[in-house]
Amino acid sequence: VNTSWNHVPGSVSWNFGDPGNGASNTSDEENPSHTYSAPGIYTVTMFVSFPSTNMPGNCTVRLIQEVEVKLKGDFEVFPGCPGGETHFFDLSTYLPTTNITTWQWDFGDPQSGANNFSGAANPTHFYNEPGFYTASLTLIDESGCLSTVIKSVIIEEAPSVSFYAPSAACMNTPVQFISNVSGANGLTYEWDFGDPVSGAGNVSRAEDPYHTFSSAGNYLVTLTVTDIRDCQETYEQWIAVEINNLNGQIIIIGSDKICEGDSTVLWTNSFLEYKWSTGEITQEIIITEAGIYSVTLTDNFGCEFIPDPVVIDVVPLPDDEIRVIEYDEFGQPINYFYDNYSMCEGEDLFIEALGKFAKNSKHSPGFIALRSSIIDLILRCY
Repeated sequence: VNTSWNHVPGSVSWNFGDPGNGASNTSDEENPSHTYSAPGIYTVTMFVSFPSTNMPGNCTVRLIQEVEVKLKGDFEVFPGCPGGETHFFDLSTYLPTTNITTWQWDFGDPQSGANNFSGAANPTHFYNEPGFYTASLTLIDESGCLSTVIKSVIIEEAPSVSFYAPSAACMNTPVQFISNVSGANGLTYEWDFGDPVSGAGNVSRAEDPYHTFSSAGNYLVTLTVTDIRDCQETYEQWIAVEINNLNGQIIIIGSDKICEGDSTVLWTNSFLEYKWSTGEITQEIIITEAGIYSVTLTDNFGCEFIPDPVVIDVVPLPDDEIRVIEYDEFGQPINYFYDNYSMCEGEDLFIEALGKFAKNSKHSPGFIALRSSIIDLILRCY
């Protein structure tokens, strides 16, 4: 406080001897205030000007005074979960000659009644609801000097936890569990599938794990999620596991050997879902290409069954040639004609098919040409 009188207005300037506060270390106000960054003994300097009595202008006076800052309040808070422990730690600093006699905590939680206050140095408080709170610490030493610090406390919601799994599953078939977690960060997952006979496989730390139950029955599956604050939330769900007694087969409607360009149909028993090796998902499929075909069948419990696969052969179309053969009187062939052939009416015509599809074909004596004709020889591909 400037107690000078008869000084030049606006001539006052201050240096608080606290360079750690940067620009706040100085002031041009008449009666300023300053918050010291740490306890200690500081040298405060004030400059003030007075009108000169024996020469033109003003006379500037420097006044120096030491200020003892005994203590500075500070604390750290580690927020907990709603309903859990939130820890407060006193980080205040003070001179070695200072003796703290009183800690006054106000947790900014009036709904907690008398528990909203504490006189401990490092107290614990339970915030029952998530939200923003304003906590304060007031320190008092034996001389009555006090320091107050105020900080915000954020209590975040506990993680919301559930998971999706089919209400009924099938033994010896992998079942996926999909977690549904929100409202928290830094999560860890702990699954217990209620299946101790599976050994180490009964637990998982994956976010969306798979588990295979080897026996039918009802299993209580538990998911526990822990967030970065060590807050935990647990969700449980019963899973019914059914016996897998499925059976079926792939039926060929047609033939397992078809000509190029033809088709055959594969059909199977009635199930909830079908997944063919071709990617199709219908009960029957049309096949036009050679290959090995299989299907995975699934019922409403998630049980799967894979019948024996079937093999379909596709035979290429024939491209054989036909020719006319002339024989001598001894029955020996003497001429072959491939495109056109002329003969007399009433004579025998001998024709022959060539190629792999004509392996059982013989020349056909006794065909009597009655008039000019175009002869078609039909060859089967199998």
